[in-house]
Amino acid sequence: MRELARSALVPFTPAQMFALVADLERYPDFVPWVSKAQVLERGDDYVIGRLEMHRSGTREAFTTRNTMRHPERIDMQLVEGPFKTLSGLWTFEDIA
Repeated sequence: MRELARSALVPFTPAQMFALVADLERYPDFVPWVSKAQVLERGDDYVIGRLEMHRSGTREAFTTRNTMRHPERIDMQLVEGPFKTLSGLWTFEDIA
């Protein structure tokens, strides 16, 4: 199984970064490989969203359930798509 981990120091608050990552419908504006983003369902603490990707001449789409723990984390789990598994975790921490 492939794993990817990244961290970054940014001049924004955890709440600002949470809002950016949680705004799924705007991903096509700033994520180069996302051609379309759609919220399929929204609950009190979750969003089910679908992203369409266009990269290297191929198109794929996947759906995830994103559990929101405002403002410190977003947990992502694959619902449907071309992957065997897909999970992710965004954490937002104030280091000041």
